[in-house]
This record gives sequence, structure tokens and C-alpha cells, in this order.
Amino acid sequence: LAIWMRSAVLSAPAFSTAPPVSSTTTGSCEQARNTAPSISPACAPAAQSRESFCSGVRLKRGAPCASACAHCSSETGLMLPQTASRRPQSGSGAAVTQVAECKDRSGTRSCTYYGDFQFSRLSTQDPQKLTLVNFVGLEPYVKGVTPYEMSSGWPLEALKAQAVCARTYVASHMNGSPAYGFDVTGTTTSQVYYGTLDASANSDRAVDETAGKFVRYEGKLCETFYFAADGGATEDSENVWVTAVPYLRGVVDPYEKDIDFYCKSWSTSISRAAVGDVSITYTPIGNAMTVTVGDKTYSKDAVRTFLTSVCGLRYNSRHFTVEYDAAADAYSVVGGGYGHNCGMSQWGAKAMAQ
Repeated sequence: LAIWMRSAVLSAPAFSTAPPVSSTTTGSCEQARNTAPSISPACAPAAQSRESFCSGVRLKRGAPCASACAHCSSETGLMLPQTASRRPQSGSGAAVTQVAECKDRSGTRSCTYYGDFQFSRLSTQDPQKLTLVNFVGLEPYVKGVTPYEMSSGWPLEALKAQAVCARTYVASHMNGSPAYGFDVTGTTTSQVYYGTLDASANSDRAVDETAGKFVRYEGKLCETFYFAADGGATEDSENVWVTAVPYLRGVVDPYEKDIDFYCKSWSTSISRAAVGDVSITYTPIGNAMTVTVGDKTYSKDAVRTFLTSVCGLRYNSRHFTVEYDAAADAYSVVGGGYGHNCGMSQWGAKAMAQ
């Protein structure tokens, strides 16, 4: 697996680097600066976004090269090496295994990663900016995802379900962004990936005991979508996005109701005088399908925008109702859960495991 971690501007004073513990590096800083693979112009905006993401990366080996990289200015990303030839190599041609530490500007999080790291310059128009790619094996990658998508202290069986979903997801999205030189990102755009920071013996065990296991349908890898909580029922894929996927069928969730968690339920009231008339339709399983406010209709997954932009709610899902209270001339909005409702509910998995 090869993981794009971030793009960064050269700024050596931002680092306090220790002497390298090994003289073997992935290449000199000068080599990194002079490497300029071709890239689509569409990459430029992405490379210049999210200025506040982090302060940089320090390699525990090859510190001189790492010291030239600071002030992250793009979204964290991931790339997973598929062949040995894609892994960073020393001057002798031997593959290099390194550990990196990433701190955000507040200094409150420090992330240690498995695998190899490589700096590349992707744009000749912005020669001071380097892109950092983390090359890591499949199972170490899954260990770097599982405790961030679920708490590492959750029941083992829930963590196993998460590990299998994470492993299947990345396996079905290999080479996802070849123009940028990475497969997946390290954020919720793909899967949250922070290396070993919050990993525990429990989360590592879940990965080890499911090693090599994937979710398949008719022999093919599945799209293993997951989300925080469904509020009472998941939903058919075509009612969330577009395509009807035979294994992504909505089901009633009998487990979430048995535990307490932060987004289990939420509610609000909105004045009819303020927003106008509101009407709602539901899917066969009971989730919201469309919400019409005045002359604007929210449909499928966009109905969650109604909850955030019109109702001002922080948490949102597809599982909610809207009822008119004539006495108050207001609409009561009541629901629960958090996320798109397609695939596995993480809190539901926790409750089921318990």
C-alpha cells in the first residue's frame, strides 16, 4: 500500500531534528527537490488547501531530509505500495523501513506510523512544496485505521468487524488517485489513519485475528461503507446515493436502542413562520427520503442538509421524522444517529458485540 500523507513547504527552522539513527535514507533532500513527476493541473488547488492541518513530519531516520519539510498545506492522504519496486529505496537499492512522527501545530497530537516514507515534488510551479507518501503493508495500515474509526477499547468482535470493513475498503480502492501518486487519503474522505497513536493490544488483536479476511459478494470485494450510528435502521444504497447494490440493503437495527451514546437521539423545533411549509416522505423502512421546505426539495443523502442548514442540528442521519404542531405553528423534528445510514453502523456493531 502507498499512502499520500500531505504536501508541505520547505522550511527547515520549523523542526528540531535529532541526528539520524541510520545513515540510510530514501534519498537526499536535493534529490527530493529535483524530483518533479508530471501531475494534472487539478492537483494544484488540493495541494494548496487546508493550511492549518499540521506542522510537519519528522522522520526518525533520514532526519536531514525530514527537516526540510514543514507547514503542511494540504489534506492528509494515504498511498499503499502494491509492489516492492514502488517502495522507497536507499542508494544501494535496498528497501528502507522507517517510522515517522507527525505533530499538528498545537502540539497536542503526535502520530507514529509504520512503513516507509518518500518525499516528491509534484509541481514545478511550486518548487518549495513536497508531497509526503507513506508506503505501508496492508495489515499495518489496517492497524492504523481500526482504532480511529472505532475506540480501541470497544469489544473485540466489534473491532474485528471494523478491521474487516477497513481492509476490504482499501483493497477495493487501490490506485484510487494515480495522477497524484496515492491510493487513498488518511481522512474520512477514505478512512481515518493515524498510525499507532491510539492503537492498543485489543485493536491490534482484532486486526491480527482477521488477517487476510475480506467481505465478498459473489466472489468480488464489497463496498464496505460504514458510519457512526443509524438511529434505528440502515438504508438501501439507491435511496442514499444512486446505484442499487444487492448487498447494501436497509435493515431495522434492534441493537442501538440498548446502549447510550452521544448521537443516539436529537430533536429540535422550527417555526413555520420562519421557514415556510415543510413536507416529508419516507422510504419503505422508515428513513427520510425527501424533505421539501418551501420550493426547495432535499432528497436522498442530501436530506441531512435539511437537518444541519435549516434545523441547525449538529448530528444528522436519515432516520428522523417531521411533524407539524398546529398549536405552536411549528415543526417538530425528532431523530437519532449520525451518518449516511448505508452499510455498517459502528455503534450498532458495538451494541451487537456486547
